[in-house]
Amino acid sequence: MEREIRLVQKNRGLALGAALLVLWGLHHMPYRGVMLYPLMLFDTLMHEMGHGLTALLVGGQLHRLDLFSDGSGLAHTATSGGWKTALVAAGGLLGPPFMAAFAFGAAQTPRGARAWLVGMSLFILATLAFFVRGGMAWPFLLVIGLVLLVLGLKGNTAVTQVSTLVVACELSVLTYSRSDYLFMPSATVNGVIHTSDVGLIARALHLPYWLWGICLGLLSALLILWEIRSFLRATRQLQ
Repeated sequence: MEREIRLVQKNRGLALGAALLVLWGLHHMPYRGVMLYPLMLFDTLMHEMGHGLTALLVGGQLHRLDLFSDGSGLAHTATSGGWKTALVAAGGLLGPPFMAAFAFGAAQTPRGARAWLVGMSLFILATLAFFVRGGMAWPFLLVIGLVLLVLGLKGNTAVTQVSTLVVACELSVLTYSRSDYLFMPSATVNGVIHTSDVGLIARALHLPYWLWGICLGLLSALLILWEIRSFLRATRQLQ
C-alpha cells in the first residue's frame, strides 16, 4: 500500500493528464448533454451554497435553495445589508473556484483526495436534506453525492486522486463557461429577471458592476492557477 501511495504521489502530472482526458471525453462523447447536465447542477449548487455559507459566516441566515431545471438557482438568504450583502453576493461567484482550489490541494495526496470526496459527498447530501426544496435537480445531485461517497470509500488510491481532479477541473471549466454572468447587471432565473450578483455588489459598495466582475474573475483565476501550480510543483519536489 505504501509503495502504491508513493507511486501515485510521484505521478501527479499523469493523474492530472488522466483527469483532463476523462473530462475531454465527457465533453465530446455522444449524448454529452445528458452526462454534463448533472455537473451543471453541481456547479449551480456550489454557487448557491457559496451565497448561503457566506450569509451564515457574516451572521445572516440561509432559508433555502431553489435549483431549477434550466441550471439556474436562487439562494434565499437574509443579512443586515451593506457590505454583508456584497460579501454574500461575491460568495456565490467564488464558491465554485474555491471548491476547485480545495480539490486541487486535496488531490496532492491519496488520503487528501479520499477525504475530499467523502467530505464533498456528505456536504451535498446534507445540503439536499436541509436546504434544497424539491425540483428535478434533487435526484441528479443525490446520485452525484452517492457516487462521490462510493468513490471516496471504495476507490483505490489512483481512482480517488483522478476523480478528485476531474471534479476540480470541471468546476474550473464551469466557472469560466458562465463568465459572461460576471459582466451582467441582471440575470434571468427560472424565467424571472433578478439583479445579478455583481449588480448587488455595485449597489452595496458602488463602483461599476463590470469592475467587480473583473476583480472576481481575476481572483477566481488566481485561486485555481495557484493550486494547479502547487499540485504540479509538489510532484517535482518528490522526484
